[in-house]
Amino acid sequence: MEYVIYCYIMDCVKFIKEGWMLEVRHVLRKGNMCVDHLANLAQDIAVGVVLLGSPPASIYLFILADACGRGIVGT
Repeated sequence: MEYVIYCYIMDCVKFIKEGWMLEVRHVLRKGNMCVDHLANLAQDIAVGVVLLGSPPASIYLFILADACGRGIVGT
């Protein structure tokens, strides 16, 4: 995990040196319903990398709520 974070930080440093203006935010899983839902779905699959060609149907309600600026409580 620490290596992954280090890689993200080094990417940000590289972009800043190239003149990019960056804003980095950490959002808790509870504050990102799509990520929370995907993490919950991941509990039911085998260990390894899973590439999704498109979002699972069960996530569209969360995407719609996010696009409208509304959260979904209690789902």
